[in-house]
Amino acid sequence: MINLSKRLRALADFCDENKIIADIGTDHGFVPNFLYEEKNTKKIYAVDISKSCLQKSMDFTKLRANERGIDHIISDGLKNVPPADNIIIAGMGGVLITRILERNMEKARAAEKLILQPMQQADFLRKFLYDKAFEILDEKIIYEDKKYFQIIVGRFTGKITTYEKEDLIVPKILRERKDKSLIDFLEDKIGQNNFILHHMDKKSLRAKERIEDLERENKKFKELVYEISK
Repeated sequence: MINLSKRLRALADFCDENKIIADIGTDHGFVPNFLYEEKNTKKIYAVDISKSCLQKSMDFTKLRANERGIDHIISDGLKNVPPADNIIIAGMGGVLITRILERNMEKARAAEKLILQPMQQADFLRKFLYDKAFEILDEKIIYEDKKYFQIIVGRFTGKITTYEKEDLIVPKILRERKDKSLIDFLEDKIGQNNFILHHMDKKSLRAKERIEDLERENKKFKELVYEISK
């Protein structure tokens, strides 16, 4: 068995059995090869932007003798990728993920499941999904290598979801579930905000507004920690 990191294993665990799966920005191809060996999949597309980027996955797939079940595709996002049931887009910024989806909206809407893992700007990605009539089915927070990774699982429904600002920053589905992983995640957010507050130049009007926003945010985060901890 391929020994995946916690983050990559969580991505693989969200994939469904007996489906066509596309891994966009596959890098070393660890997830496609794990899925081929451990899950019953119809077909797997390992996708990257250039031949040089894709070569690592091709070499690893050959090493594992998994060429029969994994097709390697050079593509800018989803452009050259056939329709897939599950689409993984991980390890890049939230803004870039939204651009990939928006440029290929027909394929994104047709997928049964989008498995997305932004490295930054998860709030931007959530807003995009809500505004473009995608439902967020599930979320997961992974702590690894002294970082928090957020995985967002969605699908197109055609129905616009109403949301509050805090729904973009703190996963609504995890709050409702009172998921304990949120406690450390929120305390880390509070710490980041306190660091900014401590180092801000507090003289300008703009700074004062920013201070009020951060203090309001921290107050809400602390209330959520208390609710989840009960």
